[in-house]
Amino acid sequence: MSFLWTRMVEDPAHIPAARDAGFDRVQLRVDRIMQLEQDEFESLRSSMATLGIQATVCSGILPQDVAVTEAGFNLYIWAQYLQEAAKKLSQIGCSRLAWSNGRARILPWEENVDTIKVQVMQFLYTVCDICEHYSMKVLIEPLSPKRTNFLNTMEQTDEFIGTVGKENLSSMVSLRDLTSIGLTNQSLLRWQHRLEHIHLENPEQSETVRKSPRRDDGYDYLPFLDALRKIGYDGTVSLPSDATADTLQYCRGL
Repeated sequence: MSFLWTRMVEDPAHIPAARDAGFDRVQLRVDRIMQLEQDEFESLRSSMATLGIQATVCSGILPQDVAVTEAGFNLYIWAQYLQEAAKKLSQIGCSRLAWSNGRARILPWEENVDTIKVQVMQFLYTVCDICEHYSMKVLIEPLSPKRTNFLNTMEQTDEFIGTVGKENLSSMVSLRDLTSIGLTNQSLLRWQHRLEHIHLENPEQSETVRKSPRRDDGYDYLPFLDALRKIGYDGTVSLPSDATADTLQYCRGL
């Protein structure tokens, strides 16, 4: 059993550097892919095929400044955007679509919260429906209350996933938010059926910008990785965009 090591890449132009560092999988942002003209996308797809690298995981779902919980969110318009996005993502190897942008789901205090929650549910149902055609899973990450006020624990996330009712909707976790969402290494076992992707970063240095594990950063990553091994996890583990060949070697060694 081994993890599928992946590197987050903010700019598609940095994919060759990720390959040079030893990664054969990358995590790309959907909005950056959708900013490419068709000829640029075809060039990217060809380049990735030549390099032997896939965008196994993609994140963002929507542009960073778009909130599903905002007034006037137009599901129809964004469904069209996602139809095109899912088609492109499938062509570069994407099998996991991660929703980790807390600002995109902040519940406004002055609005009817129940109505807004239904809006989020309808959005995710639509995303899952689209992604089903490409054998793609959609993942909601429970996030620290510092990042959002909606879906802050695995219990809440699990209940919401059940309400949406789509088979290709599941979850993921990041090491930096593990404690703030009420999880421990020991409690991961309870949620092994929900864990479809992992973000691994230094939890003591990644409050605003994700920082990769380092040999000399003073944090012990082994208990977390060992907990994943014990529950039989053999999926994707994404390292931040600053991960180097030494980072990958260190994490594989752990």
